[in-house]
Amino acid sequence: PDGFAIITQMEQYNKDGSIMEGSSFRWVDYPPQESFSLSWKYIKSLIYPKKGYLRMFVFIITSQSYSSTKTKVSKKEAAAWLSQGVNRLPKRIAGMPFSNDFSVSLLVYEFEVPESNHKPKQSCPCQHQAKDHLKLSGLQTQLDN
Repeated sequence: PDGFAIITQMEQYNKDGSIMEGSSFRWVDYPPQESFSLSWKYIKSLIYPKKGYLRMFVFIITSQSYSSTKTKVSKKEAAAWLSQGVNRLPKRIAGMPFSNDFSVSLLVYEFEVPESNHKPKQSCPCQHQAKDHLKLSGLQTQLDN
């Protein structure tokens, strides 16, 4: 109420929270297989899939108080949030003055994809603090500018 949320696309990241630099798999929402050459590494990746780590950021801007729940969110539900939004704010919200009554909160949804079944599960408790995720994702420096 009296606000909005900005949601980022789901991204794959390294276990330490850093981005997958130089990887074309950063924005893929499943753990990648090794290259398709007939190598032992590729065959091994088919038999023993890689563990994957996924996250998405939700920035909440509102003048209202809210609290979190212990309800876990599935990867499918979180990914659906992107298609439920709009590309610009409704005029009523866009016209509201941004004052000290508003706060900006960051929620980070982490998902771990186990090697065994590749079915992502929300990680609770989180492996990293939200501020660490933000810094390691490269978003913090973008927001500082």
